[in-house]
Amino acid sequence: MRTYYSAPSGIRPQEVAEACNRLIKNSIICWNYLYLTRQVEKAPDTEARKNLLRLIASHSPMSWAHINMLGEYDFSEEKLRDTLGILPPKKAA
Repeated sequence: MRTYYSAPSGIRPQEVAEACNRLIKNSIICWNYLYLTRQVEKAPDTEARKNLLRLIASHSPMSWAHINMLGEYDFSEEKLRDTLGILPPKKAA
């Protein structure tokens, strides 16, 4: 199933595409921070934690080279299972 967005009048498709691009990149950066935090928390001992923190300090979590930006993504309910235990936002009644 594909979802298509109809931009309000006056907004060019390039602006919508750029906004989507920024949203995706910011989401990847957020995911990188969450993932790295989880890895530090799961470090088996102090030495492993120090090594991991040293590696993290020398690299940027603002990288998305490991993501295929030209890929096709599946956002179905089945694929959207949370692997980090982050609760979904509460829905307004």
